Amino acid sequence: MSSEERRRGTFRSAWRHRRWRYLLVSFGVSATGDFLYAVALTVYLLERTGSVTWVAVAAVGRLVPYAVLGPLGGVIADRYDRRLVMIVFDLVRAGCMAAMALVAAVDGPAWVVVVMAVGSAAASTPYRPAVAAATPHVVGEDDLAAANAVEGVVGQLSLFVGPALGALLLAVTSPATSFLVNALTFVVSAALVARIGAAGGGAAKAGTGAELRRPGPLAQLADGWRMARTTPGVMALIVLSSAVMFAFGMELVLQVLVSKQRLGLGDEGIGWLLAAVGAGGLAAAPFASRLAAGARAGTALAVSGVFLGGPLIFLSLVREPAVAFALMFVEGIGNVTFEVLAITLLQRLVAGEAVGRVFGLQDSVTAVTQVLGTVMAPVLVAVAGLQWALVVAGGSLLAVAIACVPAFARGDAAQVVRRQRLAPVVEELATLSLFDGAAVASLERLAGETREKVVSAGTAVVVEGDEPDDLYVIRAGRFEVSAAGELAQATVVNEMGPGEWFGEIGLVTGTARTATVTATTDGVLWQIPGPAFADALAAEVVLADPLRRGISNRLGRTHPSRVTG
Repeated sequence: MSSEERRRGTFRSAWRHRRWRYLLVSFGVSATGDFLYAVALTVYLLERTGSVTWVAVAAVGRLVPYAVLGPLGGVIADRYDRRLVMIVFDLVRAGCMAAMALVAAVDGPAWVVVVMAVGSAAASTPYRPAVAAATPHVVGEDDLAAANAVEGVVGQLSLFVGPALGALLLAVTSPATSFLVNALTFVVSAALVARIGAAGGGAAKAGTGAELRRPGPLAQLADGWRMARTTPGVMALIVLSSAVMFAFGMELVLQVLVSKQRLGLGDEGIGWLLAAVGAGGLAAAPFASRLAAGARAGTALAVSGVFLGGPLIFLSLVREPAVAFALMFVEGIGNVTFEVLAITLLQRLVAGEAVGRVFGLQDSVTAVTQVLGTVMAPVLVAVAGLQWALVVAGGSLLAVAIACVPAFARGDAAQVVRRQRLAPVVEELATLSLFDGAAVASLERLAGETREKVVSAGTAVVVEGDEPDDLYVIRAGRFEVSAAGELAQATVVNEMGPGEWFGEIGLVTGTARTATVTATTDGVLWQIPGPAFADALAAEVVLADPLRRGISNRLGRTHPSRVTG
């Protein structure tokens, strides 16, 4: 194993991806602004109305768009150029924040600010699936888990820095200024995203032939739901994520009461509890990336649910702050581990073209369960008391996590069997210069889509002028390439045999087939679907130089005017 291969999957290896660094910084800036803005929104509503009811309305209102629009947001993330989606909705959110700043500056009605907050949340529904689906394209399969772990660390740091900056700004200025600062963070985020290059999505593949015969939005939504139901492990992932968010929704309410009633720390004690959660998350991040890259990532995900639910149960039994902080530290370990494992599994289980839709569906379901948890918490406290409310919050999550262990274990075992089955195809694909240097995980994804096609002598596999569909790799037999091209007269321009490929020109350029390829003997082909090859291109699995040289050489024989320097 080379030193480069040993370094893959580490934080340092993830950091070498320049395009991902832009996406990471964009996420950090935006997340910090969001936490800053959340503090300002709470303060503004309390100052303007004097009622916590408005704060609760805003909190629930910001979740409703995810519940209602999450699936549609996922369709948008998969249907259009994801980089453009992120830029547009960053700017929309910037506009919402600027409008909030204006309303706050003139001491306008609270309901207008809440409407703008809900609008900003609605604009986030396509953004979050787009980021989840874009990450594998800009970082590559080998470093995906490490990149997700780094994003988890940045998220934890934003949780510290954002509220602190929010408090500082409110001490010297006003909520209106904080809203304006958050608007600027979205503008900065859009500028950074503009530099990440191709990140997948429908319109981004206009040059790869993937736009051909694209289904409508409703069909894509239905296909995303079908993918979620039929892909092994995905439904278990959604169920466990929903249980986590239900417990989180309850915890948002219960932690305040724990700090005041059980620990005697007052209102400010919630900050110390959150700090302990954050510290646990920072400590766990490096290990989470290794677990996500391992063969038992699904089982580890279920176990992380135990680390999230268990501390809440034990929190119902303690009154010592030091013990409570230790429990929150453990919860932080479970929190970041769960986040990294969940997003990495989703990105790897679901085909690249459906990640956004499945993520949007999950966003919708988990938003609903979070709202249910937030609403149920005060009811349970009133009926059964704080102690039992904590037991229900942690116990429900613990029960679901344990129940999901067999499903995830089966999924892990199935992945091992699948890798063993695909290994011969992966090894053969790796010998092609077209895939030179590609990550094993990426080749496994392509191998999973590859089908064997037996052809008889005289069969025209692709015909000049037809729409492009698939890529073909020759396994056995001889094939003749003929084209009229710009000469308007059919001529044999090449002969090919085992280890060569054809069909890539139409897929890359989005134009009709430039030549006819006919079997001169009986032969065997590997047929790789065009969308799978397009995903490989977008994810930089296929190296540019051998692909570009091959296309230039072949076009030079048939369409010399289309060859660029």
